[in-house]
Amino acid sequence: MNTIKTFALVTSLVFASAGAVAQSGEYNGRDVRQSHATIIYTEATQNKQESYLLGLDKLHTLESSTAKELKKQLNAAVWYQNSFHLKEGSYVTVQEKMNSEGEIEYVSAVNVIYHYQERASNNR
Repeated sequence: MNTIKTFALVTSLVFASAGAVAQSGEYNGRDVRQSHATIIYTEATQNKQESYLLGLDKLHTLESSTAKELKKQLNAAVWYQNSFHLKEGSYVTVQEKMNSEGEIEYVSAVNVIYHYQERASNNR
């Protein structure tokens, strides 16, 4: 029983920690080019294939979004909104989990890397 509780706790923590993580930055004298990665989770399904399709649909939606829409969907604080875009290499994975009723469910994890420019601070 403790193993199930531990598994549920760890799974909950993984799902809750889907915030953006800084990857790198390039400095060109005036602007800094930033890259970040984040994971977007879809709702749980009863079928692994359906979960993959939901994740792929979300990825396609992000890929076809404008810079303004991406900024909003990824909840990113970007000053130069027009420079905001996805980088190549985004992908979908599916995670299996058990809900509180003991049923197996599947959740898509849409892994995206985004890129933007921001004004360099005077501290450089």
